[in-house]
Amino acid sequence: MDKENKKLRTEAKKDWNQRVRALVDFVKRKDKRVQAWKTEQDIRLKEKEAVLAKKVAEDKARRQEERRQIWESSKNGHSGAHDDKELKVILLITLSTLFKLNCCNNRENKSIKRNGMLRKN
Repeated sequence: MDKENKKLRTEAKKDWNQRVRALVDFVKRKDKRVQAWKTEQDIRLKEKEAVLAKKVAEDKARRQEERRQIWESSKNGHSGAHDDKELKVILLITLSTLFKLNCCNNRENKSIKRNGMLRKN
């Protein structure tokens, strides 16, 4: 008899919890404050994405300008220590990019790709 009562109580608890969850879901869908919060979060997310896209575009333009300047200086025939520094900078940029790409090819780092922390150049 105790087993039957226990079984009935657990079934009643499960049913009660399911009804409470359904009620909470219904109220959340209909509540104006929750709807306003969701729209506010969507707006904030879009703003963050826009700022991030702008920053990425600026960084890409800056890198392209640096590469163009290095190319122009090497084209004009300048040589010396200044060119060695520029070549080192290019080498470091290239190696760091390759390192980031190789790190994210590993199975445990797939979340980095998914989260967008690695930006394509």
